[in-house]
Amino acid sequence: MINERQNILRAVRFEKPEYIPMIFHINAASWNYYPNDALNELIGEHTMLSPKTDDAPKRTELEYQALEQTGKPFTDSWGCVWETTSNGIVGTVTKHPLKNWQDIDKLSVPDPEKDTGRGTVDWQSISHELNH
Repeated sequence: MINERQNILRAVRFEKPEYIPMIFHINAASWNYYPNDALNELIGEHTMLSPKTDDAPKRTELEYQALEQTGKPFTDSWGCVWETTSNGIVGTVTKHPLKNWQDIDKLSVPDPEKDTGRGTVDWQSISHELNH
């Protein structure tokens, strides 16, 4: 039997993995909208998607990203202001950094070596994780 990383590489390369790798995730908006007990019951009934373990935490607290918080506009690295009407759902841009095309030379572009456009990133750590 091969390890998880080897199996993922086989899947990505279309080299007949032993199983199809997947991650099952219930998004934050669902935890906000549906009763947590019902979602935990759903998880418990579908052990193929979410294997049972004694130490598996049940979802009790919501941790929204900055883009997913109602009433809290978020400005990204491009200068776009994002707003949402539902916790857990990525909102829409409500204010653009360019009011008109004549201001294109004033646009501050994030450095892709340090920023994803939504915040800082450590590409070296990500590269290390992918290669080990």
